[in-house]
Amino acid sequence: MSAGRRDVARACLLLLLSPTLIASSPSPGADVAMGHLAVAKQFATHNVSLSTDYANVMKIIWDHGCNLPRRVRSGLDSDARRLASLYIKRYCQPWVDFWNEAMKPCGSCNSPEWCDFDTMIRFRLDLIGYLGAMVSGLDATPSGLEKKNIMDMVSRALSARTVANNFPRPFLEEWAGKATIAYLKTASAEEVITLANCIHPYWFRTSPPVRQAFADYMSSSQTISPAGRDTIESQLAEEPEP
Repeated sequence: MSAGRRDVARACLLLLLSPTLIASSPSPGADVAMGHLAVAKQFATHNVSLSTDYANVMKIIWDHGCNLPRRVRSGLDSDARRLASLYIKRYCQPWVDFWNEAMKPCGSCNSPEWCDFDTMIRFRLDLIGYLGAMVSGLDATPSGLEKKNIMDMVSRALSARTVANNFPRPFLEEWAGKATIAYLKTASAEEVITLANCIHPYWFRTSPPVRQAFADYMSSSQTISPAGRDTIESQLAEEPEP
């Protein structure tokens, strides 16, 4: 075969392989999500709930830029210190790096104009890739603590100030609904009530897609008691005006 024909054959082979190569490489958001899904499983293996256990320590970590002050660390036992390190390295820091990568053009003398107002961040951050992979993880995970931890991560992502301030509300509400549906698919009555309690602090609990997901579950459920239904309704309700 001549050199010219070999080059053409090589080019054709690359074209045939390229979709496979592209498909096998997760997007930046999906890559972060895969790491977070692994962390959710690890914490569940240690019987740790992200929404309740060590909640104060985790808040301190976020408040200190993915660091745990020495004074706080010194007061923890060895298991808590190990879990805190896992939380920082595998959950908090990858999320921060995800945002920093999207904001990479900013901070220099020639920063683009959008850096001043974050007006383009929603086009630069692969939040769709992240949320899509997390919802897929919810779909693929049976009911239990691991699934609860994944839902907690999704809730935190949707309610992060940087996310809420930079992405359209309907877009976030849609993903909140998708995550809720995925969680409720295999949930017991008790788990449904627990989810309503857990998402009560988050803004999206009152969004139409989330409320509809709960309504659909309750309309088809034969196991939720009237008291349980009342609890769910109260947890999803709008807060009264002061």
